[in-house]
Amino acid sequence: GYRFIIYLSGLLPANAKVEVSFPPTVSLNEPTCDFDTRFPEPISRLTHIRVPFTLIDFTIDSGTRKVVISTAAGGSETWATPGYLEFYITNVRNTKETVLEPFSIRTFLEDGVSLVEQQLSIPVAPVHAENSTEVSIRPTSFAAGVRASMDVSFRIVGRLPRTGVVKIGIPDSFRLSDGEPSTVLQSDLPNALPRLPVAMSVLSLDPSTGIAFIRIAEPTGEPDGIANSTVVCPTGGLPSMCQRIPPIVTPGALLLEGQNVTFTLSQVRNLAGGQTGTFSLDTLLEDASSLVETNPSVPAVNLTIGSLADATVTPALLGSATRTTFFVQVSVSNTLQANGNVVLQFPEGFILNDGSPTEVTGASFVVFAVETPTPATIHSANEVTREVIVSLGGSADEFLGAFNLVRFTLTNIRNMVARPPVGSPAGTGETSGTFLVSTSLASMALVETFTVPGVVITPNTLVTYPVGLARVVVDNLSVMTSTTVHIQYSSDAVLPKDGVIEVSFPLTYTFNEGGTSVANVSYDGVTDPTATTTITPTSFGISVKAARNDTFPIAPGVLISLDVAFVRTPNFIGNTGPYNISVLTPSGASISRGTLDGTEIGRPSEPLNVQVSNCQSDWPDFDPRCINVSWSKPLDDGGSPITQYKAVFDRTDVTFGDIVNSVFLPVNDSTPLRLTSSKGLQLQEGVIHYVRVEALNANGGVEGLGAGGYAPPIRVVSQPGTPRSATFRANSTNRVFVSWFPPQFTGAINPAAPITRYRVEFARDVNFTTMIASDSLFATGEDRNGVSADLNPGRYWARVYVGNAVGYGPPSVYAGTALASPLVAVAWDDAVTPSSDVILNVLVGYDFAYTVKAFDADVTDSVQLDVGASTGLPQRASVSAGVVSGINGGDANVVARNFTMLADVTQAGTFFETCYSATNANKDPLGIPLTIHRCIIISVELPIMRWFNSTTPGDNLTPAEGSRFSLFPGCVAEVPLHATSVWYKVVFGYEAYVVEFDGTEVRIPSLDGISINTSYTTDLLPGKDNFTGTPNNYTWSALLTYQPRAHQAGSQNKICMTASDEWMMRTTRRCIYISTGTCKACLRSGQSLGALAAEYQTDWLQIWATNPRMGNPDVIQIGASAKLLNIGVLYKARAGETPASVSERMFWNVERMVALNPQLTTFGTTPEAAKNRTLIEGQSLCVVPPVCGLICPGEGKCYRQPVSQNAGYVA
Repeated sequence: GYRFIIYLSGLLPANAKVEVSFPPTVSLNEPTCDFDTRFPEPISRLTHIRVPFTLIDFTIDSGTRKVVISTAAGGSETWATPGYLEFYITNVRNTKETVLEPFSIRTFLEDGVSLVEQQLSIPVAPVHAENSTEVSIRPTSFAAGVRASMDVSFRIVGRLPRTGVVKIGIPDSFRLSDGEPSTVLQSDLPNALPRLPVAMSVLSLDPSTGIAFIRIAEPTGEPDGIANSTVVCPTGGLPSMCQRIPPIVTPGALLLEGQNVTFTLSQVRNLAGGQTGTFSLDTLLEDASSLVETNPSVPAVNLTIGSLADATVTPALLGSATRTTFFVQVSVSNTLQANGNVVLQFPEGFILNDGSPTEVTGASFVVFAVETPTPATIHSANEVTREVIVSLGGSADEFLGAFNLVRFTLTNIRNMVARPPVGSPAGTGETSGTFLVSTSLASMALVETFTVPGVVITPNTLVTYPVGLARVVVDNLSVMTSTTVHIQYSSDAVLPKDGVIEVSFPLTYTFNEGGTSVANVSYDGVTDPTATTTITPTSFGISVKAARNDTFPIAPGVLISLDVAFVRTPNFIGNTGPYNISVLTPSGASISRGTLDGTEIGRPSEPLNVQVSNCQSDWPDFDPRCINVSWSKPLDDGGSPITQYKAVFDRTDVTFGDIVNSVFLPVNDSTPLRLTSSKGLQLQEGVIHYVRVEALNANGGVEGLGAGGYAPPIRVVSQPGTPRSATFRANSTNRVFVSWFPPQFTGAINPAAPITRYRVEFARDVNFTTMIASDSLFATGEDRNGVSADLNPGRYWARVYVGNAVGYGPPSVYAGTALASPLVAVAWDDAVTPSSDVILNVLVGYDFAYTVKAFDADVTDSVQLDVGASTGLPQRASVSAGVVSGINGGDANVVARNFTMLADVTQAGTFFETCYSATNANKDPLGIPLTIHRCIIISVELPIMRWFNSTTPGDNLTPAEGSRFSLFPGCVAEVPLHATSVWYKVVFGYEAYVVEFDGTEVRIPSLDGISINTSYTTDLLPGKDNFTGTPNNYTWSALLTYQPRAHQAGSQNKICMTASDEWMMRTTRRCIYISTGTCKACLRSGQSLGALAAEYQTDWLQIWATNPRMGNPDVIQIGASAKLLNIGVLYKARAGETPASVSERMFWNVERMVALNPQLTTFGTTPEAAKNRTLIEGQSLCVVPPVCGLICPGEGKCYRQPVSQNAGYVA
């Protein structure tokens, strides 16, 4: 409930009313919340009234959220505490967590309308959501990786509408909607009274965030009996007598305090084991956003980490300290997210990132026996913990199920160093610790684990030469000689930075001979300066030990050499006895070990550069089925000259455990040894043979063999069989085409011997007696066809040889023949004949021509060229007769015809198509006539005209449309004309118009004083040379000149320049305006002042007097040009005036005024009618007052008199 305390500002009369308004988020008429059994109805109550007035009645309206209280008789001044009122309103509900809007309180008179006092903004503390109680969210199974359901239950603390929503948050250890959408399996309100059926449903959920909204009950649209209810309490009655409308509350419309809610959510996957994150549970109103109660931290649960169905970790190599790869296979027991991880922890002693970072390759998923590659990366490879985390690159929405597999390979991992028991036989190893394989989510939360048994790591066995690289090299093999002994090996194992190499020499050697014996270690020829060497005699021999003290290990595959100097060879001829070598850790653990064969003292070292190859032989020579063996002499003869060599052959392997034969050869045989099956060596075709060569000497009078030199393995191959023929035909001019298939026998079988090349020969006869070197072609072993070089005309035969490592086998001879001048289709000569894809442009009035030419590559053939009957020829066009010629030695295998046309204006803008057909005869004897077609399109072009416009003032280019010019009679206006044209020459002209004073334009036939000069040129624009037939824009220029006469003074003209093609098919216009002024004139070149005066019907003195700055009139007449002079003065007419009235005012003759102002007589107006023509306000007239013929005696009066009587005439 809410407690209200009111302090009145003034007086409240008797029977007044107090109105309280609640915010929208407060609900009235709620079920009782104070456990007062006397008032079971869901109504709000007025209690704890703490002033001495009697409650008359009150009304509670939950729809408007208003409570109206009526007071008894007696105003507020009669109260114990005047102006003070306190009361409680209970059974109200804050519907959601929110910042409350303000309350308001108003007081009225008894009528409930007349307002007394009010406070409309009363702040109240925010409403906070409480926590539900007994909240439980638990999976139905606690095993990681399984699909289960989620049981949810909680107890309501306050009130929750039955149509409310439950929002639950699931941590990322789980996944909603696994496989199928999650649904509510079962739901209940177990302690509801009366018992209420409920069917909760999923409103929405998001598997990526783990948020689900569950609606308790669907809205029915019916009132719940609480909202919009009204309670009226009677006057003087008890609260139990209050009446509520509607009277009944819908059962279960509001879930009350203590109500339990339970439901189960299906299709929830337990992704990972261990402690999960916390859950959350909120209750919301029907809008699924208004918070009622909240539980942000529902306790987590522990999921049991599962066990994988199986896992294997298999190294590619099991040698001690060997850098290797590991193949990993994981069999899922329950589930694994496809973007999860596989975690592999190696046992102690294994080293990650050996040499290079550990990488993952070949990752794949195996689902229902179908293997699919998947991306995978190394998330981390911790060398300290020996843990590798492989991140899988599948989709987060995909899961591997039971017994699905994950496979991948890890690289650059070094095996542990084996420590087999002391004295154990060779091959005994040490079992490593176990491997721990786990799967986890992308978040690293564990899902399943598995312990994989360890693997047996054995010391590496150093394999002796020639199978391996372990060997002993003695610099001097003579008896009892001081020398250096090199113990060499290479293996897959890593030599640690503190590794130890120990070699036990046989007792037949003597140390410190010629100096103190010393030992050095080198790696691929680079000496290790950190190694500490010791030489110690033992009962079994001399022990030479080299201990490294470096900062880096030696990688696998490096040739390691322990070199011991100042050692004396045995004092006998024969084998020294074996050497024992061990590679150890400082603690004595074995990395590699081996026994190396003893050295033959007094015998030659191995022959060098032993090479083998198949013997070369081309058909028809005999197929030798043999191999060539060659070598260089040994570096050391063992102290006695070499007497002969022995070559040993084996068909099994390089250990020579299956020697098939051997041959002895004298030492003076300087040529390479050639061994064939004819010598009884039993060389088998297609079989790989191994060859070893040894040198012999007779040291001590007894002949013996030295060390062997080994050749690379060789496969014995025979000559290949005959290739299978395919096609032999003419190809193009003077060439033939041949194709083939490989032979069935390539020189060996299982596998077939590689084919390396083909040779094709061409001849003019079937016996190939006329073949020359240039008539052959060569192809690679991959080719299956070829084309000859240019051949002379005639018939040819062909044969194909196939070659392998031995040589060429017997050829395949083609039974057919082909012509060197072959049967091919007739073709167009595209270098001459226009393409059918291009439209040719033709100009009206200009000759146009093109040539059509066809040829046949067959020099014996002829060609016919015709014009198609369906298209024919356009008017004014013709095609010449065919001109026959020859190419490539032919006489009539080329024909050409010429098309010519002179188009006229009626054909402009049209297209014409002319089609041609070319046919060859093909008389002899290989085919039928062949015909080709080509259609050629021409376009008779219309001209394209445009002006080349002026862009800046003074650039001397064509003025813009509507440009205006002004001048006076005798002056000259020059207008440059520049027009660009495509295809045609430009012809310039003009049209003239007179513009009346009122703006009317009237066309006139011509205009005096205008001319067009077409010889005008400018350097600003491109020229017009070679314009004919060239598809480009060219600029043509002219100069329009206008010099108006005296009778044109005062006129305005519109001049439209025209640019047309020479046939007047297209014209473009450009109009300008020229105004010719009055009362001024230019003295033209060679014109005298008197001649100018006569032109204006006046005398030179009048003009001279009107131009006071002229100076000496005689001087200006000499060589004067374009001198602008005043003829008279301009007069602006008044409205209603006429030339006659103006003349009278000016003491001037009206006929002279009309003559001097020719604009008055335009368009048929006679001079007589012009005298009385009404002038327009502001119309300009040129007048010449007779200043030299007036006398003005005074009083504003002037009179005309003869000029000769003017006293000022002489002046």
